[in-house]
Amino acid sequence: LKIFEIAPGAVELFAFQNDETLGESASFKTHGKLLMTTVGQAVGLLRDGAALAAFLTSIAAKDPGFNLLPEHFPVVGQALISTLEGVAGGGWSGEVQAAWVAVWIMAVTVLVPALHSSEVRNVSNSDHSSASASMSNQDTSKAASMSNDHQIRALVEESWGRIVGRIDEIGVAFFLKVFEIAPEALQLFSFADVEDLAESPALRVHARAVMDTVGRVVAELNDMSSLVPVLKDLAARHAEYHLAPEHFPVVGQALLFSLEQALGSKWTPDVQTAWTAVWNTLVAVMVPALQMAYFEMLPEEERSRLLVERSWVIVSQDSETFGVDLFLEIFAIYPAALQLF
Repeated sequence: LKIFEIAPGAVELFAFQNDETLGESASFKTHGKLLMTTVGQAVGLLRDGAALAAFLTSIAAKDPGFNLLPEHFPVVGQALISTLEGVAGGGWSGEVQAAWVAVWIMAVTVLVPALHSSEVRNVSNSDHSSASASMSNQDTSKAASMSNDHQIRALVEESWGRIVGRIDEIGVAFFLKVFEIAPEALQLFSFADVEDLAESPALRVHARAVMDTVGRVVAELNDMSSLVPVLKDLAARHAEYHLAPEHFPVVGQALLFSLEQALGSKWTPDVQTAWTAVWNTLVAVMVPALQMAYFEMLPEEERSRLLVERSWVIVSQDSETFGVDLFLEIFAIYPAALQLF
């Protein structure tokens, strides 16, 4: 449900897209259970990097007919982290979130290259198991190595070091790409009416600020517990500037394009995968923080209404179990009430 709240168009990728009430759809529930079972299997393999890489690669190979693409991962990651936070309640801390974000990064760094593989993309459903089995040990070892946090950091830090001296021009190129992809985004900035954007001092100030932030993220990749609060604070402050979750895909596309142009031949598939993982980290942390900032800006009455509605969505998924628990709690508090039934 969170995925479809973030990206309503995603429901069209599924067979249950025409079901009137998703919460009651048998097909929808089957997909939900399968997804969480898969997450559980991945968690069970966290102590065995090679086995986990092979498992995740097999998931990419078994793409169930709806053309899973790398650009879907930020939405899925955001929805997963947000859902886990909602279910965990008071047990969800900054350290827990940082740990789950790290796991998500690891998953993405294996899944994205697998999705890019022509072997995976061209295999038919009937050949999925044989295709997975035919993957060479070299391919699996490479996927496993790319799932290593140190490898991700090394690639990002090395590539950033190559271009850090040109961040002003890269920042300007980044903003120009954002406005090329989404011209309406220009209206969010004070320099919206400037004729020559590339020469705008105001744009250059914004561009430098964005690139400085990217540099700080790169510098703190080795300490997720410190980086997560920084990203949350950054997102919360941008709520005042009307940043919205739907802006992140545009920003991500423009950032990766700008880095690719700046790095040229040094922009390898491994570097792209590493930077994609970093971007997914930003999205997974910042979007929930942004939504929370908007939530806290609402009047108290509106916040209370939304909390009740959202918590009821969770309860309604298994109303029978919650109903039984309710009555057991009533009888525990007041045993004589049982005589009324």
